[in-house]
Amino acid sequence: MGITDIWTVIILRPMLNALLWLYSVLGEQFWLAIIFFTIVIRGLMTPLMLPQQRSAKKMQEIQPRLQEIQKKYAKDREKLASEQMKLYKEAGVNPMGGCLPMLVQFPIWIGLYQSIIQSLGHQPLQLLNLSQNIYAWMQDLVGIWSAVPLNRYFLGMDLSL
Repeated sequence: MGITDIWTVIILRPMLNALLWLYSVLGEQFWLAIIFFTIVIRGLMTPLMLPQQRSAKKMQEIQPRLQEIQKKYAKDREKLASEQMKLYKEAGVNPMGGCLPMLVQFPIWIGLYQSIIQSLGHQPLQLLNLSQNIYAWMQDLVGIWSAVPLNRYFLGMDLSL
């Protein structure tokens, strides 16, 4: 099983099916399904975003002191690094505190984007790819094939473009 298969099974396929389910529940309005699904994903990501925002706020608070240290030890790299680490410890700041939540969020946001793009397909090859990623129980549960290809227009604009 390759990385693309793992990506498809763990992230893309569940998101795509959830998006299609929302589409069928919300009156076959794809723009509404996108908005609602994005809000749900954003809500699920909130526990990951809060530590990232706290870390960014702490880093912003110590920024003036950090700039002073950088000016003071501009020529001595080793002393600069040790003083920065000392400042981070004193302030209780982890300079990498915002990175880990971002690494978890990034694949989820990419999966959301890919699921939207894949569900908007209207050409035969795109519809074939879409059909391979819809769960069998989903097809029976909501009768999704009656709605495919999806209504991809909003305010006269083609969302697939």
